Amino acid sequence: MNIMKIYILLFFVICLKAFSVTYFDAKTGVDEYKKNNFKLAEEKFKLAEETSMEKNPILNYDLANSLFKNKKYDEALNQYGKALSTEDKSFQSKIKYNMANTFVAKKELDKALSYYKDAIKLDNENTEAIVNYELVKKLLKKKQQQQKKNQKQDKKKDKQKKQNKQQKKKQQQNKKKDKQKQQQKKKHILKQLNLQKTI
Repeated sequence: MNIMKIYILLFFVICLKAFSVTYFDAKTGVDEYKKNNFKLAEEKFKLAEETSMEKNPILNYDLANSLFKNKKYDEALNQYGKALSTEDKSFQSKIKYNMANTFVAKKELDKALSYYKDAIKLDNENTEAIVNYELVKKLLKKKQQQQKKNQKQDKKKDKQKKQNKQQKKKQQQNKKKDKQKQQQKKKHILKQLNLQKTI
């Protein structure tokens, strides 16, 4: 019976130690993030995640934010994805908003637009998501217009190249004809000269 109590006590001590290490690393990560020391914040959040005994969406979210600041966008998206396990719709909206920002940083505007839309559906009072949704929508429209303009210019350049090529070919053909005419004229003159010599 005493051995069982020792095992239970040992179990609680280990759990408490793991919890305190996780809490301390997470708190240090938050402090470093606030100081704009994103590299150290990332390290602390990673340590906290490794020692955490259960899923912690807030920890995943904080780690994702640090990864984003360190321009590790794919890793950030992965952590944001883990953070979506939360039941809190308002928090899910913030996560989707940050995922959208990450896609903007990756220059994947179509995906960003979709995530902003999701963020707004989850919390229609997320004004930052609404503003960014409209901005990205305008950017996409502008990008599409620019692509159409570039396609028209490319077609125009291709047409001009084709015309130039045809014109060059025609000039070469004309030069060849002129050369042939000159040679025939020369032959004709030589023939006449030869005829005159024989007379």
